[in-house]
Amino acid sequence: MSTEKKLIVAAFICLSALLLAKSGNIVAGNAGIPVEQPFRIHGKATVVIDWEQASMDADGRPFVPWTMNASQVTTEGWTTNQGEGVIYLDTFVAEGSGVDTELNGDTVMWDSSEVFGTQHTVVTFTGGTGRYENVTGEFALDYTILTSELNEEGNPMKMTYTFWGAGAITKMI
Repeated sequence: MSTEKKLIVAAFICLSALLLAKSGNIVAGNAGIPVEQPFRIHGKATVVIDWEQASMDADGRPFVPWTMNASQVTTEGWTTNQGEGVIYLDTFVAEGSGVDTELNGDTVMWDSSEVFGTQHTVVTFTGGTGRYENVTGEFALDYTILTSELNEEGNPMKMTYTFWGAGAITKMI
């Protein structure tokens, strides 16, 4: 092989190594390196509890559905958040899931659980898109109710609250 061809092959190998290093990917399976980072969150949310849709699940447990919309800032940036779930009326455990969307369109999927009324929620990251593909982690948040509208029976049907929390997020880099 001529010196010129050797230089071209060496340049191609160096360029390939540089591109691989810049993308953060590992050749085997194109997997990234998981990195756990601190996660903090603060925002404002509105939750609507639909008492008119109260029902029973397949196991005979009574529940009432809820939906949530939030605007928030996290250590990852500004996002909007939409979720839904149920409050089980036999235990008052609220469970739900949703999608957090960044301004660039990347998303994080999550599950949540709270004993309704404690104003303390645990949120678990379950996946995502873009830079949040295969994301994991968990954080706990506390909230303060700013406004609450009650139905005729005195049950909360719409709440606006501010929240803050902390935990960890693990992303592939």
